Amino acid sequence: MENFFNGRKAFWTMVGFSQFFGLLALTLLIVWNCVYNGGFAWDGRYKEFAIHPLCMLLSVLLFGEGSLIYRTCGCFNRPTVKVLHAVIMFLAVALAVFGLITIFLFHSSMHDGNMYTMHSWLGMATIVGVIIQFLAGGILFFIPWKANSIRKIYTPIHKYGSFALLGMLQSSVLTGATRSTRN
Repeated sequence: MENFFNGRKAFWTMVGFSQFFGLLALTLLIVWNCVYNGGFAWDGRYKEFAIHPLCMLLSVLLFGEGSLIYRTCGCFNRPTVKVLHAVIMFLAVALAVFGLITIFLFHSSMHDGNMYTMHSWLGMATIVGVIIQFLAGGILFFIPWKANSIRKIYTPIHKYGSFALLGMLQSSVLTGATRSTRN
């Protein structure tokens, strides 16, 4: 059993579990909103609010996929994996921003305030961090220049900063899960 936790088999098992539970969470969110909350709509009502958790969950799942791509796509060369990583992260950022826009528009239509919960502040700090990380990574890793010493310094910051952002994402989701039911 000790060898299992140190090998490739354990890694792929954990990747499989993460994929399964990610798809399960997405499926449950969609079913819950469609069956118990009447679905999704862009109407300024609660159905519009339902778009926010959907976008954010998709963003979190894509963030995880983008993070895993370096370990799971060994069949591609390094530049291809970097481009896939950037595209997936761009989609994650775009969905997160769209989810933010949706919730701000929903609050405005309900004449409700914004940024009054821990979830709001954690979520905003997380999205700002992800955007900064995305822009810094794009500038340092994709713009052709000769400053490899800066890349070597920034690479561990980018890598471990992503772990911190993943923790912030999880905190944002957990604090938002309690606010996602109708009053």
